[in-house]
Amino acid sequence: MGWLRRLFRRHDGLIPVNEVFTPGSPAKRLFVERTREEKRLKSALSSAGMQVILFGESGAGKSSLAEKVLGELKRRYVVTRCTSKTTFEQLMDSGFDELASFTTVEKRTSTDVELGGSTTLGGGKLPASLGAKASYRAGEGETARRVVDPQTSPAALAKRFKSRDCSWLIEDFHKVPQEVRDGFADVLKIFSDTAHPRTAIIVLGARETSDDVVNLPSANVTNRVAPIELRPLTDTELGELLDEGGRLLNVDFSEVRADIIASSAGVASVTHGLAKACLDQLDIEVKQKTLFKVSASVWDDAATEYVETYAGGVRAQFTKALTDKGTKQSTYKNYKVVVRALASFPEHGATRGELLTKIREVHPDYPGGNLDLYLRKLGEEPRGEIVRKTAEGKFRFDRPLQLTYARTWFKLGETSGLFAEKLEQYVPAERDTEVEGLDALIEEYEKEHAKDHAEYFAWLAENGDEYPAPRTSRD
Repeated sequence: MGWLRRLFRRHDGLIPVNEVFTPGSPAKRLFVERTREEKRLKSALSSAGMQVILFGESGAGKSSLAEKVLGELKRRYVVTRCTSKTTFEQLMDSGFDELASFTTVEKRTSTDVELGGSTTLGGGKLPASLGAKASYRAGEGETARRVVDPQTSPAALAKRFKSRDCSWLIEDFHKVPQEVRDGFADVLKIFSDTAHPRTAIIVLGARETSDDVVNLPSANVTNRVAPIELRPLTDTELGELLDEGGRLLNVDFSEVRADIIASSAGVASVTHGLAKACLDQLDIEVKQKTLFKVSASVWDDAATEYVETYAGGVRAQFTKALTDKGTKQSTYKNYKVVVRALASFPEHGATRGELLTKIREVHPDYPGGNLDLYLRKLGEEPRGEIVRKTAEGKFRFDRPLQLTYARTWFKLGETSGLFAEKLEQYVPAERDTEVEGLDALIEEYEKEHAKDHAEYFAWLAENGDEYPAPRTSRD
């Protein structure tokens, strides 16, 4: 009967927790005002022919902002989510599919129907062979096929969106291959040419600049696209988010507020997740009729549950990030070198220069080009996407748990705290920490110069500090 109780709760005026704290999806009720960005987005979407690139760090709230504004403008829209394997053809095909472009066109007894076709599109930087292929199982007495011809094009897609008064929200566009990003400017231009007041493309990408999301090759395209940056929430704003969530649910987070914010490291989705974990510990599913306080002991249990929920995923990400399988033989274990250096900095990360200085403390001749290459690769899906570049130009781990996991992996010592205690069991006991080479160098140096140092300190003890530092065979 649990489903029946939940059904009644939906209609008795009590707000469900999973509509307030939403760690895995765009916010539904809980928003921190982003007045400037909302105003710019509304202005762009109200200008016929204007397309939008909404960019910023992962977890900054791009999806939440886009869906909030589209809802307030009462716009119809469909969503396409990209991956690192999304091709240009699949992206175009997804647009048609999301518009539900199948219909019943005739009656007969049928089985599975498969349709296919292809054509070559020219123009811009991406002449593409575009195919459309779909399978649809019709019921008895029906045959189903695409309303549109399988030989689709961006122009046909733009016309279809215009006819439906519909916009297209494309998420995680930064993940698609470079050739897709380079060529998508042509699609933005074609949609812009329709100049329809209720049809637009909103591209979301976790990158430092809009050009890193979509390459706009000419002013003719640039003038038709509104780039809007969304920066991560500050600690103050994360606190406001937590306070507002508590108000909506009649829950007091004040005793654990600082812990949740500190553990979030600027990522709103982590704040959502930790707050929800606290309420899960208390079996709170809806707004409370009397004020309920979250205690420190509840926070400890919630943090444990949070780590156990996500640690397996973090371990899998680091397995992908640090594996040497499939890499060329090199003087350096580059992935481990870079991750270890990054783990030695605080949660808000370090600049490229700071990272290179840290690496060269161990590897004096480490090439700067290696650092650039492997920082980029560690931010891509094949390597677990564990590193991101911030709006301030710093590099940091994508999630706070990843920083703690890395420090535990490399035995850096800065691993005290609740998360570290819980993560220890998820780190492989036998692992390459990339520090054995440094330990060996130190040991070799100490053996080679033991006599010099002994003489030096003996002289100091007898004569004061006038004795010059001993010269060695390396000087």
